[in-house]
Amino acid sequence: MPRAGALLRCMSPFRSAPCFLLALLAVPAAFAQGGPITIGPGPLLGAPSGVAYHEDLMDWAIDDVRRIDPAGDARRLGDGEDFARDLIAFYSRRTARELFLRVDLLDLGFGSEGRALDLAVLVDFAPGGQAYLPHFLAATTAHPWEFALVLRDGGDFVAYDADWSVLSSPRVRPSLFRGASFRSDLDGCEFGIDLDLLRRAGWDGHAALRFQVCAWKDGSKHLADAVGEARLDDGRLDEQIPADARAGTAKYAVILHGNQSLGGADWIAPLIRNERLRTPEGRPTGYARALDTHETFRVPANIHLSGSLIAALAWARHPDPRRDGPTFLRRLARFVDGDPRNGEGSFLGGVFSEHILPYFEGSGVTEASARLMDEALRAHFGLPRARVFWSPERVLRGSSFADIRAAGYEWTVIDQANHLERWFGAAEARSRRGHKINRIHGVNCFVINDDADQLKFANTDGGTALATRRQLVAKALDPDQQQLIVVFDDWEAYAGRSFTSFGLGNDNPDNYERHIRWLANHPWVQVVRLDEVTTWGWTPVERGRPNGLPLETYHWLQHACERSYDHWYYGSPQEESFRDIFPLLARGRRAHKPFGEVWTPGTLLHDVWADVRRAPPGNLRRLAELVYSCMVFETAWHDEDQNDYHARTPSGDYLHPDTSYDRVADWALGLHGHVREASVVAAAAEWAAHGGAGGTVAKSDLDHDGEEEFLLRNERLFAVLEDDGGRLVALFVRDPASGEGYQVLGAFPANPGSDRNSEREGERPGAQQRVSGLKDLWASGPATSAYVNAPYAAARLADGWRLRSADGRIEKTVRLRPGSARLEVRYRVDPNLGTLYVRNGLSPAAGHLVFGGQELLSEAARPGRFALEARAGRRRVWVAVTSGNARLDPAPSDGSPASPRAVALTHQVELSGRGSFAFSIEAGVR
Repeated sequence: MPRAGALLRCMSPFRSAPCFLLALLAVPAAFAQGGPITIGPGPLLGAPSGVAYHEDLMDWAIDDVRRIDPAGDARRLGDGEDFARDLIAFYSRRTARELFLRVDLLDLGFGSEGRALDLAVLVDFAPGGQAYLPHFLAATTAHPWEFALVLRDGGDFVAYDADWSVLSSPRVRPSLFRGASFRSDLDGCEFGIDLDLLRRAGWDGHAALRFQVCAWKDGSKHLADAVGEARLDDGRLDEQIPADARAGTAKYAVILHGNQSLGGADWIAPLIRNERLRTPEGRPTGYARALDTHETFRVPANIHLSGSLIAALAWARHPDPRRDGPTFLRRLARFVDGDPRNGEGSFLGGVFSEHILPYFEGSGVTEASARLMDEALRAHFGLPRARVFWSPERVLRGSSFADIRAAGYEWTVIDQANHLERWFGAAEARSRRGHKINRIHGVNCFVINDDADQLKFANTDGGTALATRRQLVAKALDPDQQQLIVVFDDWEAYAGRSFTSFGLGNDNPDNYERHIRWLANHPWVQVVRLDEVTTWGWTPVERGRPNGLPLETYHWLQHACERSYDHWYYGSPQEESFRDIFPLLARGRRAHKPFGEVWTPGTLLHDVWADVRRAPPGNLRRLAELVYSCMVFETAWHDEDQNDYHARTPSGDYLHPDTSYDRVADWALGLHGHVREASVVAAAAEWAAHGGAGGTVAKSDLDHDGEEEFLLRNERLFAVLEDDGGRLVALFVRDPASGEGYQVLGAFPANPGSDRNSEREGERPGAQQRVSGLKDLWASGPATSAYVNAPYAAARLADGWRLRSADGRIEKTVRLRPGSARLEVRYRVDPNLGTLYVRNGLSPAAGHLVFGGQELLSEAARPGRFALEARAGRRRVWVAVTSGNARLDPAPSDGSPASPRAVALTHQVELSGRGSFAFSIEAGVR
């Protein structure tokens, strides 16, 4: 017998069996209710990651569910098989020729139907009939039956009329029985008969059919369970189930939350699908696993992806389509296209790059970031504004709801275990009201439910965890049908890459696949989209506008930050203060302003945002907002080394509290330290808006780091150079027709990888996270990359800058003549350095690439010249490199399959030469 049971068309003699189930049901004599049911596996749905799944019980619909029965009410018989006799749901469907029936059990053990469970169906459709139950059970029915169908010993069957005449059995008209299929992994049994059997029992084809359902163990004379019966000890069945009865449902919602900074293809591709990091069952890990699951079983999911992750996926092309970011985004677009045949998903909105809301309240940061997120959903998925706002890390206090409303949202998501419990009390949180919509400060809140959430990756006997099954049954039976069970996790957890086992792989994807499959095969569980629920008119629990609701978040984060995120932002004896850190520029050099707060002048977060707010409206202001949003990703996040937050003392305290001193995470500092680059873009926006007439060579501390940048400006171009590596960190072009500006070199929204004014050295895959311009990557003589970030001294020229390395061995001159759209670059290299390889990262219309990825790009190459063009709405923005007497490589490799576009938003080109060589960089808009 296969693990999950088998299709049984019983042709052998009726055999004795250790258990018996009886069902008496009521179905009206109306015309057919739906198409025929396939008894058994049915069509192949798919084989995600190598495991084949069939339709099984999924051809049953919610309209077929007649009654839900409480879990745990079966008679205890002491054989360890009580759950296999615990009826929890009954179904019926009648077609023009057949009657199909189904029962769900709390936990049908493997092989239980052959040793501990028998089934029967009794049908009442006329006055009179038989009051005794089959097989000498010590019980009668208050509603005598005219037809009985008994299944026993794993699928043998017999059908009786009221006089106990055998109408069908393996030896008598067996073809009138359509078969039975037991699935222990799905905890259900489906079976069917030809309607001719009912006619042989006296049915006229029109009279309403009424049914009852019960179960017992063979050899026992006592019922074990009966659908709808409040008590069994009186020896009588009292309840009938009309065929047009409609059962209640349990509503269940899944949130998949993906959030990464805007990293390169070599980082993103293994997150989509990873064949190296496998589950314990040997199956791949990755984002695709959860999408495979929901597509295969056609189950809705609620998806939140940060805008920075969407942009990273859009850029991350890979030759393997299973790991290709744009292909994955197209799959997501199909999943949310409204076609139920490929599953139905919906997106949550929110801010673009997951800044922590309370530390930006009232500043306009959240509203601006939410607009960018709306644009990302439109651009990549063709979606209008989402209805539900995702609050980053669910770090909220009472005053945070005003920013959610200001961003245009009326719905968000909070936690039962922390927000509701600490704001309104444990009794409120754990009552029905913890599963209802709670309206707080004018915002309707869905509630993540702790018990079910902790078990979404747990299985019982190959299906949903037993405790969750009990909870689902209880919600389906509850008269208050305006309740919802919500579960959530980071997409990395669904992928098998949880943060505590990110480099190992775990069994979450396999367990979750089985869990969703079980739900998909139980239509009385409605897996729903949150945006759909917002339209149902449910009455929320009105919490009003209470003053002083304190800062709250979810369990692990509350544990990590010592019960308040303020400890991460403002510091405590155990947590480094983010606010007071002065960003590191280079070894021994720090910025002259601390990160501070968005409300405090003289601090980085305030002064940069003030620059952005003052920038003229237009494309570059939008880019400045993007840069700011991307760089405050997961604001003030700390490293945490104590991850056991489940173990609790009786008082509710953590059994293993965090006692170590924790610092702001390096990756967080790497992002936050570059928030100042938004001010560079804001300065370019001012230049573009005012025409930039004439030529200017200037110095200015555009980025609030306390060090001056070296600027070249005319009416066409605006170039920004740094003394670190003598690099061209940004180049902007102005469209004279519209006055709009575009960044064409430098990709400020991308993860820089370090808080310093540096770019990573080396050519190994993934080594470089940003590539700006004039990056002196490699000198072949001494075989060194030391010049990438070496200090260069700058000297002003009439129309440009001369930058010289500290050892004097590299000198580069950059000129911009009035009215020209070309930077003229000349190198003088010490002969002992051999060949110098200079990288340039081209990013035409960088802000548009965030929303369109590589699909916007086209190349034009000829000997000695390479041009890259991007579509920017109705305009075309281009940047070109002409080699002069240098050698041009338009597609240098870093050893990555994504080269030369392995770095986010960047196409690398390389120029090389010895001694003296020259080339030019030009840009334009058409």
